[in-house]
Amino acid sequence: MAPLDVANALRGNDLFLDFYDHPEEVHRLLEFCTRACAFYLDHQRRVVPALAGGTMSGCYVWMPGNSAGHLSEDASVLCSAAQYREFGRAYTVRLVAPFDHAFMHLHTAGARTFPDILSIPRLDFIELANDPNAPRGLALCAAQPALFTSKIVKLFVTPEEIHRHLDYLRQAKTVLFCTVADPAEGHAAIELVRRELPIR
Repeated sequence: MAPLDVANALRGNDLFLDFYDHPEEVHRLLEFCTRACAFYLDHQRRVVPALAGGTMSGCYVWMPGNSAGHLSEDASVLCSAAQYREFGRAYTVRLVAPFDHAFMHLHTAGARTFPDILSIPRLDFIELANDPNAPRGLALCAAQPALFTSKIVKLFVTPEEIHRHLDYLRQAKTVLFCTVADPAEGHAAIELVRRELPIR
């Protein structure tokens, strides 16, 4: 969890009322949560060995060097972009500053906060989880490619989505987790990717 998610876990959804009623206390809580997150990441790095000169995230993505992840900004779905800027962004910036790279789990329902989150230095690996009644991750990336240009994005996709967005995928850096109905559809999706999206 990023600091704002830890604060949400501690306060529950009362946190979003605290933004209005007790902003100074929220900032003090976020200072504590930032220190707690840093402690936990340091503990993980001491317990989990490096792999091939890098770090394997909990989301099956390898990152080079001294990297951190995966983090989450789930609470950003429940607040405005302005509230995220006030209560989230600066604390996540501080948390990931000591690392070469960081991996962040995001939800498509919180796309309004993506410009603020994706501009955080060292946040180079992103996972977009699809949400009901919200655009799907691949569609978001294809609609706003400049926002994701410098990122490696893990996406949850279907074979049909891969077909529909081949032009975008040819120039993007992505990790695709594809949902299929049966092994035959899975093999066909793999062949499509190998044929149309060669690894660069």
